[in-house]
Amino acid sequence: MFEFLQPNLLALFAAILLAVANILYRDSLRELSPAVASFVTHLVMGSIACGVYAASGGVEKWPLAGILWFLLAGFVGNFLGRYLLFVSIHYIGVARTTVLSQTQPIWSSILALIFLGESIGLGAGAGTLGIVIGASIIVLGRKEKEEEGVLNTTLTLYFLPFLVALVHAIAPIFRKFGFALIPSAPFAIGVATLFSAALQLAVLSFTERGEGHRWDRGALRSIVIGASINTLAALCFWTAIKDGAVVEVVPIRRLSVLFVLLFSWIFLRKLENLNWRVVMGAVLSVIGGGAIILSQ
Repeated sequence: MFEFLQPNLLALFAAILLAVANILYRDSLRELSPAVASFVTHLVMGSIACGVYAASGGVEKWPLAGILWFLLAGFVGNFLGRYLLFVSIHYIGVARTTVLSQTQPIWSSILALIFLGESIGLGAGAGTLGIVIGASIIVLGRKEKEEEGVLNTTLTLYFLPFLVALVHAIAPIFRKFGFALIPSAPFAIGVATLFSAALQLAVLSFTERGEGHRWDRGALRSIVIGASINTLAALCFWTAIKDGAVVEVVPIRRLSVLFVLLFSWIFLRKLENLNWRVVMGAVLSVIGGGAIILSQ
């Protein structure tokens, strides 16, 4: 669908669109539980992706092995990754989880070097480190105070966000293997997200038991809009994965942290989040992203 665009540029577009979707998700999660929001998001994304696939004419063959790779990507990257993320946030807080999970591009690069035989140049390597460090500084700059409601933690629990990063780093590898057999981003997204929606629905009765949670219409509307934008972001990013190098496109998409800050500042007037550490992190992230894009 977007194959005419350069993969690194697609990853940048994905980061921008994902930031917009995350802002919409954030407000909706005040009214909806994470389980319900996750189910609706996956269902909307899968439905739109299937529609795009049907409209684009599809592919000639659906090898079972390719479908299995996309199912694995959905289980690991969507279902399991999101669950571990929520568990980590529950035990050690949003700020610590977000900072420590910024190591995902490093894990992705290592896995791509080992399993995909990719190589990483000086520009891409330095850019990856710039984005990882810059994004971490941005989060630290915005979350300076100790978070309320975080449980007492042990050192072992600090491995949770690293596990989140590792799980999310594995998913692009599975997608890459799947694309070698079925080169269609809409098909891949449809399989992965609908499978994740089915898994989420299966456990919804357990996660929501006794909650008495209402399905707020306004929050659902925001989730649907956010998921629609998220689908466009996924189409950009999964196409970038298909045609580009994992060691380059994954770090670029991590710039979404920067764009969340920028859009919050512009549209939500979150001026209190702007300080010298945030600015320094933003500069490092921009330089890092530019180094990767220009390394092509």
